[in-house]
Amino acid sequence: MTPSQISVRNGKLMQSLFVPIVYTTLQLITMMAAGFIAKRLRLLPAEFFSSISTFLVRLALPVYLFTKILESDPSVLTSSWIFPLAAVLVSGAGILLAAPIFALLPFEGKERRAGIAMSAFGNSAYLPLAMIELFPLTLPMVAERFGTSAPALYVGSFVLIFSPLLWSLGNYLITAQRGFSLRHLINPPLVGIILGFVGVATGASEPLLNEQLLVHHLYAGLRQIGLTTLPLILFSLGGMIADIELHPDNRPAMMRMALGVAMVRFLLLPLLFWGAFFLFLRDIPMITDTHMWVLFLETHLPPATNLSVMVNRAGINRSYTAFTLLITYLGYVLIFPFFMMLFLTLY
Repeated sequence: MTPSQISVRNGKLMQSLFVPIVYTTLQLITMMAAGFIAKRLRLLPAEFFSSISTFLVRLALPVYLFTKILESDPSVLTSSWIFPLAAVLVSGAGILLAAPIFALLPFEGKERRAGIAMSAFGNSAYLPLAMIELFPLTLPMVAERFGTSAPALYVGSFVLIFSPLLWSLGNYLITAQRGFSLRHLINPPLVGIILGFVGVATGASEPLLNEQLLVHHLYAGLRQIGLTTLPLILFSLGGMIADIELHPDNRPAMMRMALGVAMVRFLLLPLLFWGAFFLFLRDIPMITDTHMWVLFLETHLPPATNLSVMVNRAGINRSYTAFTLLITYLGYVLIFPFFMMLFLTLY
């Protein structure tokens, strides 16, 4: 095909993708907005949101990850080693990209570290999992090309290393507090991931997936609990954003912080992804379409909301963190549809 024919083909493809991607984004916004409004207007008690978060972290998300991984092809497990490495590389790249930017901006000490932390650590579990489940509903080609079980397994592999990094290095950067709580390393979602890996690796998943056996139907009931994860994740995320307390002091400085973080997360990390793709990733035989899908999701994210939890506990950098999270999440829902069109068109 000539360059002009390729350009016309890509243009038509982008037009056909635009409406389904917008519809998916509207679903994302609706579920998050429902949580935001319910929390902000106190339509539901604060204890309700606390209970949802506990249910998600201790039961629904671990079960979701366990079942998704358990239902993956065993061959997928052997290629998941890429993602623990990717977690280290993506977080490290975020730090390296953010350091010179925040050295140029008028921030020092704790504020500079906060900017670097929010640039380096994204919402690497909730949002990628939501996208993996939502996009196939309006874009069947996503499910046909990438599936849903294997991507969830790869996200689990990424989080296996990312979560300890976030709660150790990320916590230190944004709060300047050393130390690491073991409960943040061995938490229920990670246990669900590990049990799923063990089930696939040992073959213990076979009786659970055999419809002729009684144990399968017990497993199917457990699986239904995991299916509540997607809407509750987004509803809870909206509630978490509603909890962000903005303070009117020093808005220009807070806007500079937000723009610095947005530059890393929405410009430099995506450029790094596409640079790596065109330079070498597409030529590596072991890198499949599903690998690229998850790598794309993990490099096109706003900061982790857990950073807000850290600063609130430590009583430091709360204004900068709250304002930056609000601006970057609003930016994410506006920018991501264009990222998605670019990915599906070029890849």
